Amino acid sequence: MFVPEGGRLIHVNELLARTHAGYDEKAAYRCSQHTLSRVIAVLRSPQVGPPLGWFCPVAVGGAAGVFVGYLLLNALIGNQDRHHQNWGLLKVPGGGLTLTPTIDHASSLGRNETDPKRGERLTTRDKGRNVAAYVRRATSGLYENKTSTRPMTTFDAYCQAASWYPNAAGYWRARLRALGPEALDAIVQALPESVATETAKRFALQVMLENRARLLEPE
Repeated sequence: MFVPEGGRLIHVNELLARTHAGYDEKAAYRCSQHTLSRVIAVLRSPQVGPPLGWFCPVAVGGAAGVFVGYLLLNALIGNQDRHHQNWGLLKVPGGGLTLTPTIDHASSLGRNETDPKRGERLTTRDKGRNVAAYVRRATSGLYENKTSTRPMTTFDAYCQAASWYPNAAGYWRARLRALGPEALDAIVQALPESVATETAKRFALQVMLENRARLLEPE
């Protein structure tokens, strides 16, 4: 567990309910008040530090820049579960606040798809059904503004944050560039058969390759 002895996990819904009147703290999913701009406003506070025990490179700049990296990871793996009870801050002994490590990535890499559907998307010639089309529909738990009717895609959430923190985005993109297709394949192949079938592994790898290519496109 990443909460230190004597510390406390504060979920972001609790934080935003304190600062925004009428915030629906109890909503589990699809909370349009959980906007990217509000999230960044919390994280750019000088009172919030990067994850506990992690050396923060100068280019990243602080907790908001670290979160840009979380958003890039979400976009890479198609994590659709970054809702407002799925990240937060740690109140550490002595009174400081730090960003939590990135957690709960289970709703990623097409986990909820069946093998027949994965196989069909891997082999179809229909550009509306292939893996490239599939990854473009991945949605985050973040909204552009509180009147939005749909959450931002994982890719759009990253791109918006990257435009606000270009130095941090450049750092994380360089890290992703260094993680080539062979390294991603090795990670996937290390999964035991009890966790992922061969079809699931091929699908997960293709999801990451499609997203990696988009994330590394020239700006």
